[in-house]
Amino acid sequence: MGSCASKDGERATVERSRRRLSLSVGRGNRGAAELAKEGIDINRDQQPGPGQAEEGKQGGAEGEEEKTPTRRVSVSGKLSQEVQESFASKEFDLEGVAKVSELSSLGVGFACRKGLKPEAPNQDDFFIFRAEAPPYGPIGVYGVFDGHGPSGHRVSSFAQAEIPKILRELGGLQEDPQGTLTTAFEETHKSILQAAAQEENFDCQLSGATGTVALILPPLPPPPAEVSGEGEEAAEAGGKAGTPPGDPNDSKRRRLVVAHVGDSRCVLGKRKPLKPGEKEKERPDALLAVDLTEDHKPLRKDEKARIEAAGGEVKQLEGDIPHRVFMKDKLFPGLAMTRALGDKVGAQVGVIATPETKEIELGDDAFVILMCSDGVWEFIESQEAIDMIWKAVKKKAAKKEEIQGAVEALAYEAWRRWLKEEEDVVDDITVIAILL
Repeated sequence: MGSCASKDGERATVERSRRRLSLSVGRGNRGAAELAKEGIDINRDQQPGPGQAEEGKQGGAEGEEEKTPTRRVSVSGKLSQEVQESFASKEFDLEGVAKVSELSSLGVGFACRKGLKPEAPNQDDFFIFRAEAPPYGPIGVYGVFDGHGPSGHRVSSFAQAEIPKILRELGGLQEDPQGTLTTAFEETHKSILQAAAQEENFDCQLSGATGTVALILPPLPPPPAEVSGEGEEAAEAGGKAGTPPGDPNDSKRRRLVVAHVGDSRCVLGKRKPLKPGEKEKERPDALLAVDLTEDHKPLRKDEKARIEAAGGEVKQLEGDIPHRVFMKDKLFPGLAMTRALGDKVGAQVGVIATPETKEIELGDDAFVILMCSDGVWEFIESQEAIDMIWKAVKKKAAKKEEIQGAVEALAYEAWRRWLKEEEDVVDDITVIAILL
C-alpha cells in the first residue's frame, strides 16, 4: 500500500478525507509454483553427483538406501484482472496440496483480502513455499507484496513471481542468504522496469510495490573436518565420519533471514523468557513480539538523508497524514515509503530497491513468524497481532491446523479497525503466519 501508515506509529484520529492510500497523479510461470515442482538448491551450484538423489526424488547408487521424497508445497496469488467485491479473497494457485486445510495442517496459514477501494483491484500479492529438509524440519520461502499507484497490482504480481524464480536460479541461500536476497530484489526491480517498458497497461513511472521475503533455512554446516574426519580427527571435532552437518536436535541453529523494502512488516512471536528462579511451568502464558523489519518511512533519519542527498524532499501536505517523498518543488511522486520495487520516478530522488536484511537463529522459544502488509499494521500493533495468533492457536491446544482460522480472524479484525477509523476506506490486507 502506497501510504497509509500513521505518523510515528501513533493512531491519530483524523477526518476521513485526510487519509489517502496514495496520491492521484502477468506474469506466467509463477515462481513459487516452480519451486514446488522443481525444488530449490540452497547451496550455490549444487548439482546431484553420481549416485546422489535429487531433492525430492528417489535414486542413488545401487545398494544405497532410497531417499525419502521431499514434500514441497506452494501457494501464489493470481494477478487481479478485475475489481473484486470488498473483502473478497484473492484468487491463488496451490501446488503440492489439494486444499488450504492441508497447508494449515503443516502450520502455515494465509489470507489476502480486497480492501474497500471500489476503483482499484487488490494490489496485494504473496507467495508461500515450504519443503521438508530432513533431519532439521521444514525450510521455506515466504513473501508479501503491497502495490501502489495505477499499476501497483501488476508490480506486486510481477515481484511475487520473479523473486522466487531468481532465488532458484541463483542458489547460494545456504552460504550467503542475505547477499542472495539482495541480488534477487535488485534484479527483480530491473526486470520490472524492463517489462513496463515493453508491455501495454504496465506503467511503473508512479507505480511500485513494497516487498518482504522471509527464509527459514537449516543450520550452517560445520567446517569440513567436523563431517569428513575419521578416528581421532572426527572425535576431536565432536562427531564422527559421515555424520550430517550440525545437530538435528539443536533447533537454535535453524536460521531465519528476512529482506524487505517498504513497510510490509515481519514479526517473530516467541515465548516470554523465564525470570530468574522460575521453572518452566511458571513461564508466562504469552508471546513476545519482536519486529524483524523496520519500516522504510520518510521520517527515518537515515532514509530521509538519502532522499535529500539525491535531490528529493520529504514533506507533509496540508490535510494529509504521512510525510511523503517528492521531487524538489514538485507534487509527485508522493510516496509514503523510501524503498520499493518499481517507482521509476521515485528512483530519481533516492527511492531504492535494495532491501535491508537481517539474519537470526531460531531458538526453542520461537513460536510463530507473522508477515503482513500494512493493511494490518495501520491500526494493529505488532504485539496485539501476535497476541491474537497465540490466543487463537492455544485455545485449540496449539493444533497447527488452527493457524488458518487465526490469520482469517486477524485479517477480519484489521478490516473492522479500518471501518471504525475511516468508515469508507479500507486498505488491502494480507497475512501469512508460519508456526515454528
